[in-house]
Amino acid sequence: MNDVTKGNDVGANMDLDYYQSLANKENENSSRLPSLKINYDSDSKVVKKGEWVLGQKKDANDKIIEEGSKVTSVVILKIRNQYFYYDEDDNKNNCVSSIHKNYEEVTGSNYKHVCGKNCPYREDDRKPRCSAQKVVFMLAMTADKKVVPCVSYLKGTGFMPIIEYVQESTKLIVGAKVYDIPYFAFITKLSSEKHKKGTVMYYVPIFTRGQVFSTDRVEKMELKVKDVDNYISTNNQKNVTSNNTTEQTTVKVDTTTVEVVDDDGFFDDDKKVETKKIEKVVDDVVVDDVVDDVVVDDAVVVEEKTDTVVEDDDWFND
Repeated sequence: MNDVTKGNDVGANMDLDYYQSLANKENENSSRLPSLKINYDSDSKVVKKGEWVLGQKKDANDKIIEEGSKVTSVVILKIRNQYFYYDEDDNKNNCVSSIHKNYEEVTGSNYKHVCGKNCPYREDDRKPRCSAQKVVFMLAMTADKKVVPCVSYLKGTGFMPIIEYVQESTKLIVGAKVYDIPYFAFITKLSSEKHKKGTVMYYVPIFTRGQVFSTDRVEKMELKVKDVDNYISTNNQKNVTSNNTTEQTTVKVDTTTVEVVDDDGFFDDDKKVETKKIEKVVDDVVVDDVVDDVVVDDAVVVEEKTDTVVEDDDWFND
């Protein structure tokens, strides 16, 4: 063991806790995809309640320490499933499954039960209870025209909307024909809708299909999908060796995939829908055995529904 490991070179005026906090922050920033979610906080300076925000962070007192960026459109790259059991009183009890495909058998990282309806931690009356969520990997377009890899965890009121949206949006009608297209072949526009249950106001996400990419653009997006496969593989390898995991899954990020695009748009040469059938396999989307209880909060209606069009935009810089 060298002197650095032993700590023999530590000066009298060094605040070791401070240096450790810096290291922890650096490790966190370098190993996680930013999270995309609907904003709950009225104190945000960049988004209203009900709007989607990327990379917002809060401290232990639920105060915003990083504002993040407003997002109104994404490209969905991959949708997967995950179970997680979170004990806020003792995180040593946390348990999480790997990120997995539909119908794939997985076990929890801590208790090793086969995940699903037969797991005792999934019993309806159990509190806390293991939950199921859709893990949606995306490229998000921020207000400052950056295309950023991110992830969204959809459960409760977000669980069914994403399932129903994918089932409907991956059908493209051209004339009398219906084509199957992958969800990374088009832009998805984001909004939300306010609901009320008793005295409680809450919202559900709204997903609307935007413009459909031409075939050569879809091929470029397919490369991003392969990147996501690598993220998932790395994440799952890490989770099998750790029981101390929260619901926000750690995923390695390759910063080279973050792009800055110009204002003059993605499509300088594509002005019409590509009608050729895109021979891609669309992932099956199924409903989990039990849809989790709705978690509600107040929000405002932020709804912008648009028809499918093809227009200049900023997703491609070529």
